[in-house]
Amino acid sequence: MVVLPNGFSSGAYLQFPTPGLSLRWFRHLLRSRTWTDAALTSFQVALAASVLATALGTAAALALDGWSFRARTLVVMALLSPLVLPAVIVGIAAYTLFVSVRLYGSLSALVVTHAVLGLPYVLLSVMAALNQRDPRLGMAALSLGASPWRAFREVTLPLAMPGVVGGGVLAFVVSFDDVVVATFLAGVRTTTLPMRMFQAVESELDPTIAAVSTLLIAFAALVLLAVRALSALEHRRSAAALSP
Repeated sequence: MVVLPNGFSSGAYLQFPTPGLSLRWFRHLLRSRTWTDAALTSFQVALAASVLATALGTAAALALDGWSFRARTLVVMALLSPLVLPAVIVGIAAYTLFVSVRLYGSLSALVVTHAVLGLPYVLLSVMAALNQRDPRLGMAALSLGASPWRAFREVTLPLAMPGVVGGGVLAFVVSFDDVVVATFLAGVRTTTLPMRMFQAVESELDPTIAAVSTLLIAFAALVLLAVRALSALEHRRSAAALSP
């Protein structure tokens, strides 16, 4: 209720109620090299981290699916550990590691660490999707002469796809929204959008930060709508493929 009006404020500083409506702070945002560079960096890191987390998390979920070996619970707990570890602890550990291998301050360090943070979300999402499927469908495909790869590609993967997409989106959001770990790893030359927002909150009083927040709210809403549309489409395609 306060952020959105200030994003369109015509005033020179944050205030509520606003003196009038204007797009001046959105224009200022788009013309500012500092803000656009930070946004581009965050997008690049989040995209790469989400792709890596989605690939690894999906592979892990498929490998663990249907297995009942004794150490399975320990493996799952280890893969989910980034969910329960404080971000500060993860940041310190990652900082120590990447300083030792001379990757501190690089985008690669951010991508790898953010992928580790996003992997549990992909793993849980894909495992949930796999648990909802009927395992007899894969067996039926094999009994009808399909190769294991074809049965996976045409039966298992389409049924797991909503979980893959949902997990990938969550991994992207986790990376894009992170500020604690990024502060430990970014160095002095790299600034992500959340880091830039924190700097603005500490040192600036103009409504630029409100304009950024407004754009992020709109972006999150669009992503949510896109995920729901893709999930509905995948469900319809899976149902159509499995119907006689």
